[in-house]
Order: sequence, then structure tokens, then C-alpha cells
Amino acid sequence: MKYLFEYWEKLKENIDDKYILLFLDYDGTLTPIVNHPQNAVLPEINKNLLTKLSKNHRCRIVLVTGRSLADIKKLIGIKEITYFANHGLEIESDNLKHLTPVFDNFKTTLSDIKKKIECILSSVDGILIEDKKYTLSVHYRLVEKNNQDFVKKELNKICGSFLNDESIKVREGKKVFEILPPVDWNKGKIVLWFLDEWKSKLPNLPLFPVYIGDDITDEDAFKALKDLALTVVVGETELTNAQYYLKNTQDSTKFLESVLTILEAKKDITYEYRNKS
Repeated sequence: MKYLFEYWEKLKENIDDKYILLFLDYDGTLTPIVNHPQNAVLPEINKNLLTKLSKNHRCRIVLVTGRSLADIKKLIGIKEITYFANHGLEIESDNLKHLTPVFDNFKTTLSDIKKKIECILSSVDGILIEDKKYTLSVHYRLVEKNNQDFVKKELNKICGSFLNDESIKVREGKKVFEILPPVDWNKGKIVLWFLDEWKSKLPNLPLFPVYIGDDITDEDAFKALKDLALTVVVGETELTNAQYYLKNTQDSTKFLESVLTILEAKKDITYEYRNKS
């Protein structure tokens, strides 16, 4: 696995005169993983960097997260950022708002599953159920280690029949069990869609896409963006489709600082934004 900053002098040559599309996960990428999702406050230094980058005419920040749209907007609070929330089910930008259709019967299914989880696992200390309206996340980071296998076993049992009739999808992340609608949509598909949109509307714009994430769900994006973008996983691991790694969230901050330095060094660069006729 290649540590990004050991190759930075070569990599930054590719960024020098490009327009940066910077796709970022939130938890574990911009802020350390914490026991309770609501305690994952964005460090002030990262908020300042994101603000400056989002206002730079050579950069577009895209937050790609499993958090709900309302939640991530509250945590970030920057208007000029594009938000792909709830694994891309909720999309909002300064000139775009889109909700991927979710059938009413799925909402009923999600409600039924939530009730079953609350009933069966209510006696287990440390379970946190996060209802994000279109998805459901069950966090078990605070559950005692000797109970975590039991929790996962029960969650799979609860979801089993719904998985069999394809009325839900399930994804497992870092100490979290996520229940999603049965739509063919993930972080990989959404970033490819976004890239196609930009290339279609602005074919002459010299894009340099970058994707940074730390979770299992980010692997879909790493795989989809192979040979199309700079892909970076936060945390050293061999089990990844990313090209490079950063050691921790402090390295993520260092990367944002490095990109901003490059962009601000050549403020005079402008592009001819010509749409396809």
C-alpha cells in the first residue's frame, strides 16, 4: 500500500492546472470515528479549509456520506458544498435538490424492521438505532465485545426474510449495520453519475477527481473510479481498492491544506467554460 505523501511531489504535478472535484466521506475521514455519531464534530481547521476550498473557482467539494441530509448539513454548514447524503438517496447542491424515489412500502418495511430490532435487542446495552427516514443504521460500537456477534447474528436473522424477497438491502460498515432500500445505487454509482454530468455539461474543463474515504461503503467508489481519479483510503490496510492511503484524519487535514496551497498559488488560472452545443 502506498502512503500518499511519499508520492506527493509527483502527484501534485497532475493537480497544478486542473479543476479539482474533491469527493469526501465524513466520519473517519474529516473527523475521527467516535462512539456516538452526534459527537463527530467537524474540527474547526477542517471547516475553515472546506470553506476556502468551496469558494475557490478551481474546486468543487462533494460530501459523500451515509448520514442523512439534514444531519450532514448541520454538521458541515457550508452552502457551496454538494451533498450526497444517505448513500446518495438525498442529493443537494447550491443549484440542485434531488431525492431518489423510495417506494412507500419500503418505508413500512423499514418501520417494521425497526420495531423488531427494538423489541429483540432492547436488552443489549450500547445499541444505537439511527432512523434516517430512508435508511436505518444500527450502531453497536458501544456494545460489549462478547455481545457483538450476538447482535450481528440477530440483525441478520431479523432482516433475513426481507433480504430473501429483495425488499431491502443490507450493508455492514465499521461497527454499524445499515438497512437500505433495494435500489441499485451506491457511492460508486453516484460519483460516476456526477462525473458524467460534469463532463457532459463542461466537456472542456480539465477535471482532476479525488475521492477520500475510510469505510467499507467507500470501496464501491474506489472500485468505480479506478483509472479515473486519485483514490485514497484513510487508515493503512491492504484490503482496499484505493490507490493510496492516509494514516488518519490529521493526514486528511494535511491533504486539504496541500491542495489549497496549490490552488492559491495560481489564482490567475481561468478556464473557458463552454457547454456542449
